[in-house]
Amino acid sequence: MNSLTGSGVSAIDQPFTTLSPTTRGLEIKGRRVLLTDTVGFIDDLPHFLIKAFRSTLAEIAQADLVLLVADMSDPPELLRRKLVASHKALWDCGVSAPLLTVLNKADRLEEDEAALKREKISDLAPHPVQVSASTGQGLADLIDCIYRQLQPLQEYQIRLPNDSGGLRELSRLYETTELLNVSYGEELVVRLKGRKEAVARAGFCKARRL
Repeated sequence: MNSLTGSGVSAIDQPFTTLSPTTRGLEIKGRRVLLTDTVGFIDDLPHFLIKAFRSTLAEIAQADLVLLVADMSDPPELLRRKLVASHKALWDCGVSAPLLTVLNKADRLEEDEAALKREKISDLAPHPVQVSASTGQGLADLIDCIYRQLQPLQEYQIRLPNDSGGLRELSRLYETTELLNVSYGEELVVRLKGRKEAVARAGFCKARRL
C-alpha cells in the first residue's frame, strides 16, 4: 500500500501489524481507486483476533478486486500453505470478486528460483504479478493489472432527500464514485460516474442511468 499510494501505513514485517482495515486513495489513469489494507489470513486465528478478522471479511466482501499479497521469499511449501489458507478464508466468506495474486519481495530471488516458485503455486496462482515494494520492481505492471480488472464506470443521475440522511449518502458517494454535478433544492440531484453496486447501496435514492 505504501509503495502504491505514498502513504505511511505501518509495514513492520511481523504478524498482526494491521489489525483494522486502512484505506487510502490511488489514481490510476485518471480513475480514483480506494485501496484497503487488511489483516492477513493465517491458519488457526487466535480468538482475540476474531473481531478484527470479521472486520476484514466485511471489507473484502465489498471489494471489486482482491489483491492477495504473499511473500515470494518464503520457502515454496510455506508460500503454498499461506495461499491455501487465504483461498479457504475467501471461499468461506463468499467473496466473489476477482483475485489477483501479488508476489512481493521479488528482488530477493534470482529468476531461476522465482520461476520454480511460480511453477509450484501455478494451480493456486496461474497469473501472479511479481513486485518489490522496496525497489519498485513490477509496480507499474501491478497498476496496469489493477486497471484492466476494474469494472467500467457508468453515468447516473440520482435524487436524494435534502435532509441529514441524504447528505450522509452524498458524503459516501463522494468517496465511492466520481461526482460530476450536484444541484441543491427540495431534493439533491446528483450526476455521477460509478459502479452500479455503489449506486445501488443508496437504497432510498432514485437512480437513473444516463
